[in-house]
Amino acid sequence: MRGNWPLLLAGLAGASALSWGPFRSPVASKPGAAASPAVLRTPADATSRSGISSVRAVAEPLSTAATYQADLEERMNSYIRERGGDTLIRRVLIANNGMAATKTIMSIRKWAYKTFGDENAIEFIVMASAEDLAANAEFIRRANEFVEVPAGSNANNYANVQLIVDLCVSQNV
Repeated sequence: MRGNWPLLLAGLAGASALSWGPFRSPVASKPGAAASPAVLRTPADATSRSGISSVRAVAEPLSTAATYQADLEERMNSYIRERGGDTLIRRVLIANNGMAATKTIMSIRKWAYKTFGDENAIEFIVMASAEDLAANAEFIRRANEFVEVPAGSNANNYANVQLIVDLCVSQNV
């Protein structure tokens, strides 16, 4: 199974199909029915002692991921239009470090999950100094990408407006 990532997993009796990450998959209405590759849950047979359903997991086709991304983008655009907006923001540069950056990422991911059903609807790019990288800072681990900035006082990095604007342009934020 090592080369079949991402795999969809399902199986506990009464559980519906589960998916991990941006991949969503419908469960076929009948076990063994012709359907696009997905997880098919078959009911536990009468002789099963554990009550656990059998599981068959297969790799999700790439077109499903593209379809999911298009659907997510449409939900996000709809959210914006309903509130009178016109610009979709999918990437955010965080010009801070430490707990402030960590809490910002966590809060926006929680909001994105509650609003759009996907905590990764918005990508985060963080600014990180050599000290942050050496410390394996949590805000760097939680971000999608990082950009290394000069170390030293905040005038060199997190408070340097020109550097922040230049990074936004270069990172397509």
